[in-house]
Amino acid sequence: MDPVSRLSHDLSAGAPVVSAWCGIPDPSVGGVLASEDFDAVTFDMQHGAVDFECIVRAIPLVAAQGKPSIVRVPVGHFATVSRLLDGGAAAVITPMVNTLEDAQNLVRFAKYPPIGQRSWGLGVRPA
Repeated sequence: MDPVSRLSHDLSAGAPVVSAWCGIPDPSVGGVLASEDFDAVTFDMQHGAVDFECIVRAIPLVAAQGKPSIVRVPVGHFATVSRLLDGGAAAVITPMVNTLEDAQNLVRFAKYPPIGQRSWGLGVRPA
């Protein structure tokens, strides 16, 4: 089973998933963390110093270790979600989704039509 499917399966089944947490803005750190005994690597854009460019360079390093990448986006940065998914992120953590409008905006950027309005572009893989 590929890493993204395994993560989805484990989360759906309620199985524990242990993820490394990375806020260091060097893509190689994510690759090193993925070589350890973690189920995934989570990159923290909200409180960490990692930015989009760092993460899209780190995702292939994590994938090379057979692990999925998860990204925590800054509050309200829903447009970044579609770019991260296009870049190969297996999942996103979206903090502070407190209203129906917040949830609708998130879905709009994360899901393809007819559920959302995410467009498709060339990237690592469509999620």
